[in-house]
Amino acid sequence: MPHDSPMEMRGVNFWAHINNWYEVRSLEDNKRLLEDVALMGFNDFWTTLERGGLRNYFDAKVSDETSRQFWWRIKELAKAAHALGMKVTILDEGNVVFADQCADPELIQYVAETPRPAASLWRPYQLCPSKPRAREVILRNHEESYRDFPVVDALAIWGYDNGGCGCNECHPWPKTFLNLSRELAAQVRKYHPGAAVYLSTWDMMEEEKSLFTQLLSDDRSDTFQGIIEKDWLLVDMEQENPVDSWTVRGLPARYKRIPYIDLCQIGAWGWHAFTANPYPTRFEALLRAMRKAGITHYSSYSEDVHDDINKYLIARIGIDPEKDAHSLIKEYAMKYFQAAVGDDLYEIARLMEDEYTNKFSSPWEQKPVMSKELARRMLTLLKETERRMPAYSVRSWRWQVLAARAELSALINEIGDMDETQSAIESLIMEASTRRAKADQPSDEQRDVLRKAENLISDKRRLVQRVRDVLHSFCDDVLQEPYTRMRYLEALPSYYAWMKMLVEMEEKVATAPRTWYRALREKAQKVRSQPTA
Repeated sequence: MPHDSPMEMRGVNFWAHINNWYEVRSLEDNKRLLEDVALMGFNDFWTTLERGGLRNYFDAKVSDETSRQFWWRIKELAKAAHALGMKVTILDEGNVVFADQCADPELIQYVAETPRPAASLWRPYQLCPSKPRAREVILRNHEESYRDFPVVDALAIWGYDNGGCGCNECHPWPKTFLNLSRELAAQVRKYHPGAAVYLSTWDMMEEEKSLFTQLLSDDRSDTFQGIIEKDWLLVDMEQENPVDSWTVRGLPARYKRIPYIDLCQIGAWGWHAFTANPYPTRFEALLRAMRKAGITHYSSYSEDVHDDINKYLIARIGIDPEKDAHSLIKEYAMKYFQAAVGDDLYEIARLMEDEYTNKFSSPWEQKPVMSKELARRMLTLLKETERRMPAYSVRSWRWQVLAARAELSALINEIGDMDETQSAIESLIMEASTRRAKADQPSDEQRDVLRKAENLISDKRRLVQRVRDVLHSFCDDVLQEPYTRMRYLEALPSYYAWMKMLVEMEEKVATAPRTWYRALREKAQKVRSQPTA
């Protein structure tokens, strides 16, 4: 493919689970966002056939409203995507079954064993496909899904996360997974002839990928059309002449290489995962490396709407390789904010991106490194930019994800390290204890030192509570996701741990004088009890 052509598949996945935006907002809200991303340039809508956390929505005896609503919504979104001219790819997990099936006394004995590779996850709703009764349930679930789904242009089958089984009969898992996938491919084509089938190697270890390469190289059936891989494991963005890792392993060229690009969790879990996390340099380099490696297909993974700028960058660069992130963010600003603030927005995006250690490495290796000065600069620039924008643009959720990120970054940098704060408070208490004391109350010198400790506690509490307030406002008022607020209060910045520590330190400061008086009295008693010469 010429490097100057639009990439053939430009996919995006709305993963509707854990009460995120895609799940809690209405179908109409999701459809409006779907129209937005289609206009951005995505041409393939990916959606996920969830089962594990749901009750069997094909069985009226056990299903519930939540499960039925989920199934109805993703079918409606698939029809809406198809009406927009997008293709529809469904993600399906190989041996994952419904929650009620795993709880069935007849099936519980067939629950899958923990996958052997350490890289993968184990869930309680996976059955072992090597057990005939369990395989029958697995295949029936899949067939009912494919029969009822309105449009399927491609099926992407996941072997791990979720999926997998570590029992002796399923080992080696790549071979078991491949055989199961052949049956699923036949099922989906029974109801959707011509559907492509892709296999995910997500979380496979290197020895498993080597076996997978051998098995697919020997397969001449044309059952499978491609491999789905994590972006940073597929192509090295820093190589001058990148070659994808599957070509290095010897996988035949007839299989498409499809990177599944993480738009939302760059930098691992934390506040940057649910407010704006633009990565202009990363995605410029990634799409450039993919083109050089001859990769013509990609999809992108989204947990929420916080990654909107990343969606725009991935879609637009996928269409036009001549576009750079700076010019695209200027487009984004004019399109969604109706203001010529693109240069400042690009600088804000770069500051947010530069907060991490190595933007070209695995997302899970990123660590925040932004200094207080840079964090303040980012917040100041954002506030100055706001003043040149229409009020309705400032109130929009697209701007508010940026505003929340800038304020939280400044707050977290100002709050600092919890252990260092606790140590500083304890040092002040110790310092006060060494000052000259009275027998019944702290001296003026001691009061001054204790007041420093009290002020430090008060300042930290104010900052930590401001983090809570920003989260409440952002999640409840802007995104309307109360669950997201609850989930991230625990991680940002260890809110409950901070408050517990500050309460404990406050108690120590308040009770310190009593400890000193007791020590003074004990010392006086020892002196009085000593015999005189």
